Amino acid sequence: MVASCMIASIARNASQPGLSVYHVASLNVDPLKYTVIVDAAYAYFSEHPCTSKNGRIILYVVDKLLLGYFKLQPLYTLLLEKYKFALKLARIYEPFLFFKGTFDISNTEHLWNEMSERDQENFKFDVKSIDWKHYFLNCHIPGLVKYVMRG
Repeated sequence: MVASCMIASIARNASQPGLSVYHVASLNVDPLKYTVIVDAAYAYFSEHPCTSKNGRIILYVVDKLLLGYFKLQPLYTLLLEKYKFALKLARIYEPFLFFKGTFDISNTEHLWNEMSERDQENFKFDVKSIDWKHYFLNCHIPGLVKYVMRG
């Protein structure tokens, strides 16, 4: 999406002097809702639970904890692993969670609206078309698990 916007903006501005800024952001038109992230994470980790190096599942279903299936030491170990996992996620997302800026997408919207239907089909960067649940479930979370959380 970002690469497509970059290519379209270069084509549009190649012969024009000055600087034009194009942001690909969805806050103004299709904001990401926290529930989408939670639902996608629940669905992903229900299907693909995290395991420790010895193969033990790290993310247990809450009702098992409430039913007291674990002795004190294994429960402590489990909670410590969950705590470390949560801290790692907090460090990853800290810059995004506390960012106070906003992005003006008017140049991007104008560029999109100027394009022909054929070009819009070829350069799909309309931020209104983002399927957030699909993105988190099939791209973002698997990428985090594969490249960040295991490392």
